[in-house]
Order: sequence, then C-alpha cells, then structure tokens
Amino acid sequence: MRLVRSAPPEALIEQVAHALVQAVQQTLSRQERFRIALSGGSTPRALYERLACPDFREAVDWTRVRFFWGDERYVPHDHPQSNFRMAFEAWLGHLSLPEGCLFPMPTDCADPNECARQYEATLRMEFFDFTSPPNPLSVNGEGERPASPPSLLAERGDGGERFSDALTHPSPLSPEASGERGSQPLPSPAALGEGLGVRAYENPSLRAEKFPTFDLILLGMGDDGHTASLFPSDPALNEGMRWVMPATAPFEPHQRLTLTLPVLNNAHRVWFLVVGQNKQTMLQRVFNGEPLPAGLVQPAQGELIWWLDETLAQTV
Repeated sequence: MRLVRSAPPEALIEQVAHALVQAVQQTLSRQERFRIALSGGSTPRALYERLACPDFREAVDWTRVRFFWGDERYVPHDHPQSNFRMAFEAWLGHLSLPEGCLFPMPTDCADPNECARQYEATLRMEFFDFTSPPNPLSVNGEGERPASPPSLLAERGDGGERFSDALTHPSPLSPEASGERGSQPLPSPAALGEGLGVRAYENPSLRAEKFPTFDLILLGMGDDGHTASLFPSDPALNEGMRWVMPATAPFEPHQRLTLTLPVLNNAHRVWFLVVGQNKQTMLQRVFNGEPLPAGLVQPAQGELIWWLDETLAQTV
C-alpha cells in the first residue's frame, strides 16, 4: 500500500531523518544488522547532511548498519558526480565507521557488466553467506574481518595509509556544527576491497535464485519518471533475474549501474523523497498508474512511502 507524507521542504527532511533513525532503532532491536541502499541527487544530500549532525549521529549505533547504493554513475568514486562521494562527504564520513560497513558500487571495470556482476556477487555474500561476511574495506581484498575492526583511518599492515591524502575533501559541515574536525577522507578504491565481488560471483553456492531484502531503500524520482538509474525504455527496466544491471541515462554521465526492479520490490521499506515543482506533472502520471519506472516500484510485502513537499502533495 502506498502512503504519502508531506511537509514544507525543510520540515520534510527533518521528518524523514527522524523516521529513518526510528526504523534503524526498531530493526536493530530484533536483528544484528540494518541494510540500507542509498540514493544520489540533491534532495537526499540535504537528508544526509542532517543525519550527519551530532544529535542523529549519536542516536544509533551506525557500526551495525551496512550501507549500499541503489545506483551509481559510472565515474570514479572521487568524481564530483559520484553518488558514493556525495553520501560519504555529506554523511558517512562523519560517522567514524569501522571496516566492513560501506559497499559502494564498483565503477572501474572496462565492461560495466563485469562491475554489475561483481556488485551482485557482493550482495549475495552479504545477504546470504553469513559465515564469511565480506569486508569491502580490506586492503588485501581477502575479505577477512578483523576481530576488533580498526577505524577508517587506521594504518595498513605494510605501514602505508589506508586512504589517499589526494582524495581528502572538505566537510560539508563546519567544525562547530559537527563537534569534530570534519568528515573523514574519501576512501580510495584500493581500500574498498577490489576483487571481492569476482570471487563471490565464481562461488556456485552463492547463486541462489532469490533476491536480497533490504531493510530500507531510499529513492528519488526524476522529472522523466526514472528512479535509481531505471529509465523509461531502458532494457534494465525489464530485467527479471539479475540484481544489478548497467543502464543508460539520456543525460550525462550516460553510463550507470542500478539495482533492478525485483530487488527494489523485495525490500522491507521503500521510501521516495521528492521535492520541487518540476516534478508535479510526472508525479501525477505515476500516481495515475502509468507504467513509468517510479510507478513500477511496488514492494510486494514491504512498506512504500512517498515523502513529498506540501506543494507536490496537493497535486496527488
């Protein structure tokens, strides 16, 4: 069932932040981990920056949360248009997360299909292979999780630093607002466990014909009705077996990776966060039942909430 929540933009962000923290707290009271898939774009950035503030940082044991991405632009992780970089700078870099919490989509393969397969394999290991959970931040790529995880800024065993100074970016929060020196430096690709997904994909025991169940997937909606990187008429929209697919956007950067509809529709919670008058016409079309990508997200058993600014909500 589709639910609609509305408020002025700033109040909306506050409501979503509180609801997200409450969802994490409730889930962690009955299970060990909370798995979330993050969205890119300007609207979720405002949410992430709010979640980076001290009151929300201290409300949850974020070390028990596993962060994934619903889609990614096919650019390096330190690129200005990277969804991973945006989320890390706005929020995740402020959390002092241990190793094994961040699962960005790889974007360094010559063939995007290979990176899609690697990410699907990583998802299979994290969701269905609990005896040897992957460690995407391991430098040696062996997937070994230390008994007492070091901080993100720990030194490698060879004496080198785990992250490159060249990838350090300024924090979106002032030191006064964060209560700390600012966000941590952006992880380098090497620190994100290159090669892990290949080994998982080659493991036949991880090829179960089922889909992962995220505790929460955050989504937005473009003014063309796309969500994640599922665009109208793109072949990825019709994929029924694979979990992760390359996709083509009609605007730069064209090459993308995206979770597929079966994965989105298997989540416990799917929340759309949509603001802006330019979305009014498309939102009406989605709510009227047109088969646009955003309208095809209908979790079979999960919760579906559209968080809308009050102007948009009046149109539906």
